[in-house]
Amino acid sequence: MNEFKNIEQLFENAPIGIFETTIDGKFVDLNTEFVRILGYESKQDVFQHIQKLEYDLYEFPGLRNEILESIAQKNKLSVFEVRFKQKNGNLIDVRMSIRHHYNEQMKQTNNIGIIEDITEKVRTEAKRKEQEKKYKTLFENSTDAILIIKHPDIIEWNTKAHDLFCGNIECNSIPDFNTLHPEKQPDNQNSLKKATRLIEKTLDGEPQFFEWELKKVSGETFFAEITLSLLDSEKKLTQAIVRDSTERKKAEQKLSESEHKYRKIVETAPDGIITVSKAGIILDVNNSFCALTGYPKEKYLNNHYDVFTGLTEESKKSSYALFNSLLNNEPVKPIEIQWTHKKGELKTGEVRAIAFYDQNRDFVMQVNLRDITLQKRAMQTIVKRESLLNSIFNSIPLELWVLDKNKNILAQSGFSKNKWGDYIGKNATEFPAIVDKKKYDELLQQLDQAHVLEFEDKLKIKNKEKYFKRVLGPYYENATIKGYIAFSLDITELKQMQKELESHKHNLEALVEQRTEEIQALNEQLTDSNEKLEFQRDELKNALSKLQSTQNQLIHTEKMASIGILTAGIAHEINNPVNFIHSGIMGLEIMLSDLMTELKDVIKTKKQSTNNLNINRYSEKTTELVKAIKTGVNRITNIVNGLRTFSRMDNEEKSPVDIEETINSSLIILQNKFKYNVEISKKLAENNTINGFPGKMGQVILNIIMNAIQAITDTGNIEIRTRRNDQKNEFKIIVQDDGIGMDKTTQEKLFDPFFTTKKPGEGTGIGMSIVHTIIEDHNGKIHIDSEPGKGSVFTIVLPIE
Repeated sequence: MNEFKNIEQLFENAPIGIFETTIDGKFVDLNTEFVRILGYESKQDVFQHIQKLEYDLYEFPGLRNEILESIAQKNKLSVFEVRFKQKNGNLIDVRMSIRHHYNEQMKQTNNIGIIEDITEKVRTEAKRKEQEKKYKTLFENSTDAILIIKHPDIIEWNTKAHDLFCGNIECNSIPDFNTLHPEKQPDNQNSLKKATRLIEKTLDGEPQFFEWELKKVSGETFFAEITLSLLDSEKKLTQAIVRDSTERKKAEQKLSESEHKYRKIVETAPDGIITVSKAGIILDVNNSFCALTGYPKEKYLNNHYDVFTGLTEESKKSSYALFNSLLNNEPVKPIEIQWTHKKGELKTGEVRAIAFYDQNRDFVMQVNLRDITLQKRAMQTIVKRESLLNSIFNSIPLELWVLDKNKNILAQSGFSKNKWGDYIGKNATEFPAIVDKKKYDELLQQLDQAHVLEFEDKLKIKNKEKYFKRVLGPYYENATIKGYIAFSLDITELKQMQKELESHKHNLEALVEQRTEEIQALNEQLTDSNEKLEFQRDELKNALSKLQSTQNQLIHTEKMASIGILTAGIAHEINNPVNFIHSGIMGLEIMLSDLMTELKDVIKTKKQSTNNLNINRYSEKTTELVKAIKTGVNRITNIVNGLRTFSRMDNEEKSPVDIEETINSSLIILQNKFKYNVEISKKLAENNTINGFPGKMGQVILNIIMNAIQAITDTGNIEIRTRRNDQKNEFKIIVQDDGIGMDKTTQEKLFDPFFTTKKPGEGTGIGMSIVHTIIEDHNGKIHIDSEPGKGSVFTIVLPIE
């Protein structure tokens, strides 16, 4: 049964038309190629339309009888070139090989044959060679090599066979059968024995189609597809149609290599790729797809695509719709989906899909998934920036216009829309305020030369003259001018003010008198300011004297080396404001001198010199100089106030002490020591007032902060904190630095008199001893927490009352 099916399949799929007819002229059977050549839909279509061959198939009804008589006389396969009628009525030239078929009793039963559509060949040959014979046998003109075999001899071969086996070598006779193939076939079977078995099957009426390794006369081997059919069972003749499959083999090799490359491309592609069957089963998945989802291939292969979990509901709907469109052969567009990665990250991707038939003719769908998460985020950022830009563009209080090179308005600010209306999409020539079109075109030509133009313009709008300040410039894309940007500012009011000022020039005498009075008033004001400055300078001298007295008192009473710190800090901090004041006074003196000179000139010359006098200029300069002097005075006042804490006497009585004020005062004094390399921060309690000795507490805080600053050799940070606990009657001051720190031995000796870690001449060693004594006088305690290289924390615990 299987052999019959194979024969039937070979018959149906043969590359030539094969037919069988009765003696009286009706078809018994024919293959698919025969049906195609005649232009019919199916065998049944042929049987229905062709009832009598001589009338319905042949061009001339009597020709068939002539052929039958001819083949009856020859009693062998005969070849004829005839014309057949196609279904649509067209005539085609065919090469027909036909012979009688006899039963076992040698009685003729039917006729069998093969046909080849040679219409184009006949037409071509007729045009090219008119001298050639009108007819050629199928044998000689076959496009394939044909061997007529009477095993084991080859009794005939066609020109194609000669060319195939001999090539450029002259073959005077047909080679021996055994010389046309190697001793063994690729399956290691003996070529002669295997060929014998195949020919025997053919002689038994079983046509054979197989691939065979052949050998040319030159010794070169090649592969060919061979169709072996029975020609004459009595004479044991078989026909071998040999088609060189070398190119097909190469094509298959290329296909294999192509498939390998395809697999490599798919596996290394940055996009996720999955292949899905018609039933929705995942056939293949690449590494990128697994990376995009976080799951291994095993999760997907041979499972339904529903296994792709993590899709949002909206993405599921769009994905199902995409697959349905592919199944229904409908066009599909890229879609956007969102899914959750195994690690919990929400991702966004673009999906593209196609459907096709693979080499096995199975319907498959290929889906490409591209990660566009970063692009989406970038796009959202761009949208936000565009929104911000539009907001600025619409809120800017200027007329702003953007035009392309064809003068079409691409954008305008909200201010200009409110004033003129919406002109986006219109041409600038439609703008009613443009009067001189020629001038407008000239301006645009200058802009095309990359110039930026700035000018004033006067227009008449609604019977009113309007003045505008214009700024025009080109805008670029990829270094190419793509259009123009125009700014416009209404300066009508400014122009009106200028006109009013011009009108005032006619009243010069009145203005001179008025200005003279103003100058006299200003002179009195400057004189008064000068006296105040002299007074403030005297106060500053007194303040400096008091500061010097305070410094001397600190040296004698507290016996600490921090006097150098105070002196350096005060001198540096006071020097800058004193310079402010000194410069301001000198400026006022010079200005007063100039002003008095000009006043004298004005009084003498009146009208001629009035235009040169500018009261406003002197007034503005006076204000700036007085402001600078006040700034200097205020700075010195702050420094003096900061020193009050440190100016108390040793015999002072206990009184409320504002720890916050004391800390701030210390920082003002020490600012010159830390402002370039130390960052000091404060975290203070809401209420920082305790009962104690203000001067001594100032001494403690100053020494502690100074000690922290000196512990930082390069750059660092100091944090000052206060904590208040009214229930325990306890107030803490904490000073923490990230300096060099101290070992245990240094901590134990830190409060010993004259103990110091500084170089000789840099410290006395009594500062921390005085701190410890003052804290004990307040019934308080001081604690140190420090390690070398990790900084120090000083904690002072004092009673609130």
